[in-house]
Amino acid sequence: MPENPENEGLWESHASELKRLREEVDTLLEAARWESGEAISLNEVEINLEDWLQSALPRWKIILGPDAVLTRVGPPLKCHAIVDLRILNLITDNLIDNARKFSKNTPHITLKTEIASSKIRWQKQKWKLQVCDQGWGFTPEDGQKIFKRFYRSKNLAPHSIAGNGLGLHLAASAAKALKMHLSGESEGPGRGATFTLEGYTYAPLQPEQNIRDSHSQKKTGTHLSVSSPR
Repeated sequence: MPENPENEGLWESHASELKRLREEVDTLLEAARWESGEAISLNEVEINLEDWLQSALPRWKIILGPDAVLTRVGPPLKCHAIVDLRILNLITDNLIDNARKFSKNTPHITLKTEIASSKIRWQKQKWKLQVCDQGWGFTPEDGQKIFKRFYRSKNLAPHSIAGNGLGLHLAASAAKALKMHLSGESEGPGRGATFTLEGYTYAPLQPEQNIRDSHSQKKTGTHLSVSSPR
């Protein structure tokens, strides 16, 4: 290990660049898998969205850097969803990293959460997670292209911003695999951007459906496992 401060800084710079290159390669390989049509095996589990969000916040703060300001607004996502955690983290980590890269100076990021209310206990509800930055933004024309593979916006953002144009494309493809929807909007160059991830909560079978399945099981002699509402 280097002993003087100058060499230490050089060593840290090299280590950071190697980490960035590894991440670029991982992103390229992941994107190639999605593009090839290769069957992606999903490891879906039921999660509490608010618990997941709280556990992700420390990781996102690391991605944004020590000087970044991360603010949370909106109601708690006190609901359950069926997701592949690795892929959900891949989507949201990409959105957070994108907000960091396209911030003008120190990142000021706002996380907004929303969940549609429902009077029916077993009905699915739509939830939203928005990542809002105060960065370089994009034009309406760019807004229709930002999820395309290798697309880099030709707005006011410096060309020195690192990236391969695959992060948002990969995030949108992954969201589709989880039956979610990812969209982006901006009021224009220099006015920041908002990326919205939308999905539906996990809805257990309705009581009437439970009864029908139970009767069907008795008639056919098959075994049916029905999860009770949590």
